[in-house]
Amino acid sequence: MERLACDRFKTTCIIEGQDFTTKVFIDKQNKRVKLIECKGNKEKAVNELIEFSSKQGMGKIITVMKENEATEFLTKEFVAEGKIEGYFKGEDGFCISYFIDKDRSKSKRIIEEEEILKKAFEHSGDFVYTDNEAYRIRTATEDDAESITEIFNKVFTSYPTPMDNPEYVKDIMKQNVLFKIAEKSGKIISVASADMDTAKLNAEMTDCATLPEYRGKGLLGDLIFQLEEELREKRYITLFSLSRALSTGINIVFSKHGYVYSGRQINNCDIMGKFEDMNLWVKKLIYPIRRGVTK
Repeated sequence: MERLACDRFKTTCIIEGQDFTTKVFIDKQNKRVKLIECKGNKEKAVNELIEFSSKQGMGKIITVMKENEATEFLTKEFVAEGKIEGYFKGEDGFCISYFIDKDRSKSKRIIEEEEILKKAFEHSGDFVYTDNEAYRIRTATEDDAESITEIFNKVFTSYPTPMDNPEYVKDIMKQNVLFKIAEKSGKIISVASADMDTAKLNAEMTDCATLPEYRGKGLLGDLIFQLEEELREKRYITLFSLSRALSTGINIVFSKHGYVYSGRQINNCDIMGKFEDMNLWVKKLIYPIRRGVTK
């Protein structure tokens, strides 16, 4: 039995059998299904999930699981595509996927992607905050939603989420997505966000975009720095990013900030008018030991 639940921007589905229950997010934009939860008989659950996803016209199933669960799924033709250290409130998460569309499992520009990765490694840990007085960095509000969407419309021909819709931006701002923006003379010229999972204490660093005429000035690096500072205050454990494997700039940004390359998700999402591979970068935040008084 399948039960669908829809809001304006997301469709979730509960798939139930006699001895299993799965909860999934149907991502039509990227032709994939994200497995959120799986309980009960895993073999039956997986078979039903694959059949359901295929009927929905999806090409890929993605999920993040703890090691013991991931090991079980890997015996059922799922493949490992990365590891997020500390994803589950300090416990590691494993990114595994199933390709319904077998052609989608093949990376088309792997040599170019590897060269970009090498360039990113050359900048590992060398971030320096610019604090450029010509630009103002602040937390975005719902009043900024339309200006943010204008940037995404200029930068991307297609994007994995509806960042071209101001109502969507306002909606996710209310749901634990923190946006930082850079302004010049009152005009928003660069943006980045942190999608915060308050239960697992991880945050995805995402929605990074800079107007073409302002690139190369370190704006995204400064925005990521400001996001990290706020996430430290909130005591988040792990930060991660899925960055376009074909974008030299964004991979360098996360390498500079000390993120560790931790995998590649093949043809993972629809961005810039086509499916692209996404590099996984992970950073586990370190906090000083709090010394208490023992009794």
